[in-house]
Amino acid sequence: MKIKSFNKYLFRFLIIFNLFISGFVFALPGVSDYLPTEAGQYVYYKDFSFKDETYIGFLQYDDATFSARFFSPKTSSGSINVLIVFTVDSTKDKLELTGENIIQSSGSADVSTEVNYLHDLLYELTARRKKIPSECLKQNYRTSDIYAQFGGEVTLIWDYKIPVFNLSKIQNTAGNILLQAVCLNAITNSDDKGFENFSGFPSVPELPEKTKFNQKKLDKQWKAASDNMWLLNSDALVFTSETSLSLDFFADKSFSLDDYFSRIYLFSSEGNYGFLPLSEIKHINNSLVVSTMQYSIQNQKWTKDIKIIKSKENSKYQISGITVFYDYYKKYSGYFDTIIKRITE
Repeated sequence: MKIKSFNKYLFRFLIIFNLFISGFVFALPGVSDYLPTEAGQYVYYKDFSFKDETYIGFLQYDDATFSARFFSPKTSSGSINVLIVFTVDSTKDKLELTGENIIQSSGSADVSTEVNYLHDLLYELTARRKKIPSECLKQNYRTSDIYAQFGGEVTLIWDYKIPVFNLSKIQNTAGNILLQAVCLNAITNSDDKGFENFSGFPSVPELPEKTKFNQKKLDKQWKAASDNMWLLNSDALVFTSETSLSLDFFADKSFSLDDYFSRIYLFSSEGNYGFLPLSEIKHINNSLVVSTMQYSIQNQKWTKDIKIIKSKENSKYQISGITVFYDYYKKYSGYFDTIIKRITE
């Protein structure tokens, strides 16, 4: 477990938070957001309506500029990868494209089918999202609709934490998932290739089983890496810090500080992607605890990542994190539960 990875995460977190408080927040044309999408935030969906493994991504740069991507890594004719950047008229109350540029295309000489599919999703999802009052998104919200693109009658599940459309998943009347958000993240500058480099997920690891552990023995193995960071051999890292966060900024907002951190704690550091379906958000005492499963492209390993923000007195907050290679976490998940308990007491 490398200290450098933590420093990258903290740097990205500060950039994202500063973008937000600086006012770089946007919504789709004609849409009133509960928690606005920030510049550079994106979502990837797994589209189960295709026979081949397929992902659809949407990224918002500003109120008039978006990116969309169609990616199918393994088809009978090879990989299909189509990336477009498009602009819309942000003064209108409906989605109206004003320009488009195909940035990337591979796997097919003619990508019109993929581009048209992205267009259809853009128009259809925006139109459906417009019908939902922003206050309904405070909790997961369901709507039923006829959606020909997904075979007829469907249920759409909406969640404010999902950027751009706030759409979590679409399922049919039998409960089968047709489209599901699998990854949230954000690019922080023009050199950040996180959106276009997303390549899906390998087989998702099995959930851990509770096993016995020797807490005293494991406690003795931690070594201080700095004043606020500790390493457990090369398997795990824990950090904690304290900061002041003015709640005045949230006073006139429809959402809370916990709502905001519930979204950005689902993001990951550069080169990693969080698998959203295995994420967990809960409140323990006066702490928000966000747990994610992160996949690293570089070392092709899964890690368990846990972020905790604990409210203290006088607008003080304790921000803590636990990052563990998943093979180790699976073996000692009960031990790391005791660490979470200590932090949140």
